[in-house]
Amino acid sequence: MAEENLPFPVTMRGYDREAVAAHIARLEESVKEATTAAETARRETQQARSSLEDSQRALREAEQPTYKGLGARVEQLLRSAEEQSSDVVARATTHAQDTVARANVAAQQLRARADNEVAEILAQSRREADEIKTQAEHAAGAVKEAAERQAAESIEKAEREAHRLRSGAEAEAAEVRATGEREAHALRASVERETTELRVTAQRDAADLVDSARTDSEQKLAAAHQESSRLRDEAASFLAAAHAEADELTEATRLETERLKADAARVRAEARDAAAALKQEADADATRLLDEAQREAANARAIAEAEASDMRISAEADAATLRNDAAAALAQADDDAREARERAEADGAELRKRAEEEAAQLRALAERETAHQRREADAYAAELRHTTEQEVAELRHQADRDIADQRGTAEREIAAARTAAQTEAVELRESAESYAAQLRQETEAVVAQQRQDTDGWAVALRRSTEAWATQLRAETEETAAEERRAASAYATETQDAADAYAAETRGTADQDAAALREETEAWAAQLRGAAQAFDGETRAAADAYAGETRAAADAYAAETRGTADAETGQLRKDTEAWITATRGEAEAYAADTRRDADAYAATQQREADAYAADERREADAYAVKERQAAEGYAADQHREADAYAAQQRREADAYAAQQRRDADTYATQTREAADEEVEALHESVDAEIAALRAAAQTEADDLRAQAEAHQKDTRRAAADLRRAAEEEAAALKAASTTEALQLRQTAESETADLRAAVKAELAELRSASEAEAARLNREAESAHAKTLKETSDLRASTERDAKDLLADAQSEATALREEAQAETTALREEAQADAEAAREEARRTREDLELEVANARESAEQELTRRHEEAKAETAAMVADAKRRTAEAEERLSATLARAEQVRREAEAHSQTLLTNARNNADEIVSEAREHAEAIISEAVTDAERERTMAQREVDELNRQRESITTYLDDLRGLLTNDPVGNLAKASRLAAQAEAEVGADAGDR
Repeated sequence: MAEENLPFPVTMRGYDREAVAAHIARLEESVKEATTAAETARRETQQARSSLEDSQRALREAEQPTYKGLGARVEQLLRSAEEQSSDVVARATTHAQDTVARANVAAQQLRARADNEVAEILAQSRREADEIKTQAEHAAGAVKEAAERQAAESIEKAEREAHRLRSGAEAEAAEVRATGEREAHALRASVERETTELRVTAQRDAADLVDSARTDSEQKLAAAHQESSRLRDEAASFLAAAHAEADELTEATRLETERLKADAARVRAEARDAAAALKQEADADATRLLDEAQREAANARAIAEAEASDMRISAEADAATLRNDAAAALAQADDDAREARERAEADGAELRKRAEEEAAQLRALAERETAHQRREADAYAAELRHTTEQEVAELRHQADRDIADQRGTAEREIAAARTAAQTEAVELRESAESYAAQLRQETEAVVAQQRQDTDGWAVALRRSTEAWATQLRAETEETAAEERRAASAYATETQDAADAYAAETRGTADQDAAALREETEAWAAQLRGAAQAFDGETRAAADAYAGETRAAADAYAAETRGTADAETGQLRKDTEAWITATRGEAEAYAADTRRDADAYAATQQREADAYAADERREADAYAVKERQAAEGYAADQHREADAYAAQQRREADAYAAQQRRDADTYATQTREAADEEVEALHESVDAEIAALRAAAQTEADDLRAQAEAHQKDTRRAAADLRRAAEEEAAALKAASTTEALQLRQTAESETADLRAAVKAELAELRSASEAEAARLNREAESAHAKTLKETSDLRASTERDAKDLLADAQSEATALREEAQAETTALREEAQADAEAAREEARRTREDLELEVANARESAEQELTRRHEEAKAETAAMVADAKRRTAEAEERLSATLARAEQVRREAEAHSQTLLTNARNNADEIVSEAREHAEAIISEAVTDAERERTMAQREVDELNRQRESITTYLDDLRGLLTNDPVGNLAKASRLAAQAEAEVGADAGDR
């Protein structure tokens, strides 16, 4: 309905140019027609004036005869004719002046109408240009805001994605690093265990080979003393080969261990490199995503700015075009009006100058016509006043109805907004309370689960620690008892072996002495037999040799006997001395061996007691440390759970308080906006009523002033409505923007708090896991180092003792070999057996310790792996929970943004609707005022045209009368000049005819 009252059809960017151009062309045609009519009236007036001047000139040129001799009738006729001519001239002059005045009024009305229409078109064009510009700016601002919002969302999404990728990369790198270290530790433990088993197996094989070699050497030594050296050399070479093989196996094991360590280091380095590469790739992806988001934001911003610039340029160009067209039309209208005014003023001045001479003659006719015009003007003014009062009453009624409608609409909208705000506040409060309750339940459940898991883990750890400590204490006591029993058995065996060796050595010495005595006696008997045989032979020879050799034989016999006795005594002394020395050495060796055995037994017992005490202390310390660590971990878990529960509770309370504050703020803002809108409506209504009163008061004075005041009031009311609508839209937009920003900030702070809490928990769990792993590694490494040290000490002491025993045995064997080959062999074998037994015992002890350490390390690695898996599972669960909460927060943020966008769109649509309604109302009011003004102007133009027509007819009639009078005067002058007396009758007839015509004209008037 409002669009039908518009002066021009509406297009996308304002009014249609062709329609505006056609309307301006019509206005120009109207101005041209009015100018043509004025020019025609001026020409007609000029023609009438020329005719009048010709008549006056003819009258002046002709001599005017006296009428004294013509009689009273002719004098009366001439006087009547002169009066009629003067009256006609006066009326013609008056009509001409009236015609000129009406033409000037019509020209002024047309010019005013053209000015009003041009001003209206110009104002409408400017308003349309301003509206187009405003809409373009709003559209550009909306596009820019949407682009910035999308860019910000893209940047935030890219940052979240980059942070998630970086966190994932760091977590994956940490997982790869932890997995690599765990696998390296497990591999090192398994390698050390396998190395220990291989070394134990190799040592046992070497011991078996040594035992078999020693058995073979003993058998071969028992079988043949002459092959003892060779067999001893073979046994030594075989033992060296076995030691070399054992060393080779040890070296191979060491190389394999180093290779495995190198592989583990390589795997760790590869894992570190992979983690670094993955981190770099994640950083590169994050940087690329951030750059792409920034480029997209820049492109979107550039596109939005370009579109806004294009729309602004187009709007400015359209506005400039319309402004130029309106200015050109206004200039053309001004030029035409100025030309018409100048021509009218010139004509008026000329007519005024020429009509001043005829003013006296035409005053009577002017007074009559003035009275008639005054009556008509009074009637027209009364009718116009009545019409104006009716229109004012209608406008006031329409304004009251519009105000009532707007007030009702505003109240309904305020009530709806208040209801929506209360509903949304209730929903937000219920959502916040339900979310807080759910979060509190989840927190309490998580805390209870954490406390239960911590208590269960602490109880299980305490039980396992106590069981392990009990088992370790039992094993330690059992090991100490076994060591003690072994030491006692070894001492008993050593003492028995020493006693047996002493008895055997003593028996052997007695047997050797008896054998030596028998051999000496046999040798003496043999020597005696030989001496006797030699004596017989010598006697025979002596008997043969005669008497000279008897003395020599006796001397030789005596000498030989003395020598034999001396040698026998010396041999007896040597044998007794050797037996005594051998017995002393055997007794000393037995005492030394007994002392060494006692010292070794005491040393082994002390070492076993010290080892048992160290193991017990280490077990107690480890149990205390584990118990303290378990209690500390349980306390840390309890504190963390309590802190997490308190943090979650605080966050829930803060979120609920923030939601309540946001709801209260939104309700307050909505209420204030509604109050401001009501006050603005009241102010606008009061201003409109005051303006209408002022317009009603001023309309009685002047129609033009009333129309202009009404138009100004209407524009002011439209501006007030537009301003109120814009303020309402701005308030709603600001409220929605504030609410969206607050909700976004709340969601971002909640997301940041959740992310910080998750990061803190992950960091604490990671640090706790790393500390636990480092502690277990340190304990395992310290236990391994201690075990290796004890093993190396035992090995060194055993090898040193073995070397000492071997050196002593070799020295003793060498000494005994020089004195007695059999005793040396027996002593060496016994010493080797003792050394091998000690070495075997030390080796078995070392192997058991190494196996125990390897098993302990492997169990520690398994326990560490299990704990790491549990921690990883808990971390994964917490990360999944955090991701779920983050996703929920993002969903809530998206819903909030969508709701804010919907509110913004509704506010814009509502403001656009209000603006459209206000513009339509203003256009209707302006159209009605313009139609009313056009009707008034049309009536005035019609009246002017009617008056002009009547004046034209009167001028024509006056011209005709003037011509008849001129003809009459010419005839009368001719009659009077030629034959005044003869033509008197004819003059009388002409005078009667002229009088009849004048009477007829008077009757017609």
